[in-house]
Amino acid sequence: GALLAGRLPLPRWNPAGTLSRLRASAGIGLAELAWAGLWFLPVVVYGFQRSDASVGWLGSAHRATLAIHTFVWWYFFNLLPVVSRCAPDGVEELTALLGRSMRLTLWGGFFTAVCMTALARPLVGLAYGDAFGPAGPLLALLIWTIPLSVVSGHYRNVLIGFDRQRALLFCTGLSALASAVTTAYLASSYGAQGAVMGLLIGNAVLAASTAWA
Repeated sequence: GALLAGRLPLPRWNPAGTLSRLRASAGIGLAELAWAGLWFLPVVVYGFQRSDASVGWLGSAHRATLAIHTFVWWYFFNLLPVVSRCAPDGVEELTALLGRSMRLTLWGGFFTAVCMTALARPLVGLAYGDAFGPAGPLLALLIWTIPLSVVSGHYRNVLIGFDRQRALLFCTGLSALASAVTTAYLASSYGAQGAVMGLLIGNAVLAASTAWA
């Protein structure tokens, strides 16, 4: 309105309203940071443990998996408004919606994981060069985080839609901790495959804990 009248809009600060919005959104924001920890802490932990070529192999498999995970994120970014519309009274509608969505996305996730498992080595070589061939088996294992992310993504969005941000933060923080700790333990014996297992375990903890919550 001020711009249409030819005036510059003056900033208005409502401290009480600002604090209220920060409190309401803090759980989601911190949960997103914990989610980043879930995915990146294993790479960081392994990088502190090793300084050989396997760090690069893990990094290339990790980047390829996250590139595919972008489509998972994009799907749930668009699903959240629909979930929120069903809260808190449309539980039956939400149950039917999530049933259809879970069937569709799980089939897609499993299909993607199977195809990438079969083609991981040549695809890594094509993308990064022959020197990164050993990253193929890592990608073939790491890609199975995609079906796990499909499961946890549904429940994460339900927790947001039903104002359960604290539960979401707890579940995501727990999964990040599990991912980092198991990587530190397994990577010392199994190398980069141990770091991949840490990521898989962390994503499994996130799927199970959000489903429980």
